[in-house]
Amino acid sequence: MIPAMAQERVSLLGQLGYDVRSSDIWGWESETGRKYAIVGLFNGTSLVDITEPTAPIEVVFIEGPESIWRDMKVWNNHAYITNETSGGLFIIDLNDLPAFPDTASFTGNDLSSAHNIFIDENGVAYLLGSNILGGGAVFLDLTGDPLNPVFLGAYEEQYIHDAFIRGDTMWAAEIYVGRTSVADVSDKSNPVVLSAQESPSAFTHNTWVSGDGNYLFSTDEVSGGYVAAYDVSDIFDIREIARYRSSPGSGVIPHNTFWHDGYLITSYYRDGITVVDAHQPDNLIEVGYYDTSPFESDNGFNGCWGVYPYFTDGLMIGSDIEEGLFILQPDYQRASYLEGVVMDVVTGLPAGGAQIEVLTTENKVFSAVNGLYKTGAAFPGMYDIRISKPGCVTVIETGVELEQGLVTELPVMLNCTATVAIEDVHTMEMMALPTAFKSSCMLIVPDAAAAAYATLISTA
Repeated sequence: MIPAMAQERVSLLGQLGYDVRSSDIWGWESETGRKYAIVGLFNGTSLVDITEPTAPIEVVFIEGPESIWRDMKVWNNHAYITNETSGGLFIIDLNDLPAFPDTASFTGNDLSSAHNIFIDENGVAYLLGSNILGGGAVFLDLTGDPLNPVFLGAYEEQYIHDAFIRGDTMWAAEIYVGRTSVADVSDKSNPVVLSAQESPSAFTHNTWVSGDGNYLFSTDEVSGGYVAAYDVSDIFDIREIARYRSSPGSGVIPHNTFWHDGYLITSYYRDGITVVDAHQPDNLIEVGYYDTSPFESDNGFNGCWGVYPYFTDGLMIGSDIEEGLFILQPDYQRASYLEGVVMDVVTGLPAGGAQIEVLTTENKVFSAVNGLYKTGAAFPGMYDIRISKPGCVTVIETGVELEQGLVTELPVMLNCTATVAIEDVHTMEMMALPTAFKSSCMLIVPDAAAAAYATLISTA
């Protein structure tokens, strides 16, 4: 059992271990109100009744091809499950649970494996990273007989690792070219790429879109990778607006992120599940977490694989590769925000590259070129804020009050001295002329002997 200290605003209700590796997870609620976790395992699929979250019961296990990767989504009371080995798309009729369900497999067009799946609100399944049609997206119609999908077409521009689809727009995580491609998929026989956006580490693993459709979020599955936010209100002018990193400096790897009612819920290898307040998408603040893994929070592909935060009562479930199924209760709380502009009191210009630290938290950001910064804290209260930049006098603003769900404005004036380092004064000559910054400068030389060779020519 994971110690209680490895959690904040997310509580453990129940857990179910397995004797094999777990992979991805999804959830389903029956018409009678029973809740189920659908857990991908190395050797099949586990269906777990979690209606009583403190006492989860595996009601059905269905053996399948051995595979490290299993992904699943639900449409019309049917689970659709992919794996990277064989057997095609596996389908489970969930209607009769807890009785053993009817199942089927789709292997049309020589489909045998796929890395991932997404199902849109219109009942179209998108098989991603499959063994056919370039590993892009295979479109299947599920609206007729749910046990017998119908092939509609495919996107073959690039290999797609994961995707989010809403309406006629597909946001495709093209991991090997490091970008999200935005495609019009209204004509399933002829999808058209509209634009693309590179992610911070150019290894785009998954994507999700906010409820209003104006913001995109992505993960980079690399050590120290970011969850990034983008303004996509104009898909022809996509702009990255924020980045978030769990346990900064640890090297943990983000896996999948999901937007839910203004929050980002993200599964992290070796770092569990994080909850980030994304109500202000340009200022992402972690407000909760639960570490499912006993492994040290660092680089590695152990620990939490997936998370599902969409049960109607707010329950959350997660899958840990070694530890199995976790049933969790999140307490969603808004962040407390801090924003401002850092200016150089000497020049009167914005001070870009200044570090702003909310002391006693891990929250550190740098001011932009225009001096603007945005940060905050998980909890309201009084904080000391440290602002520092090389060549400037460090400032600590004490007793700054941060309020939940509100923005505190804190403008900062730094006293900066322009300096230029000359490494070899024997061969370099410098003339200091009036500049946009100031009419004087300071020469730094490595030692007193070398200082004799430094000449300052001043003009009045």
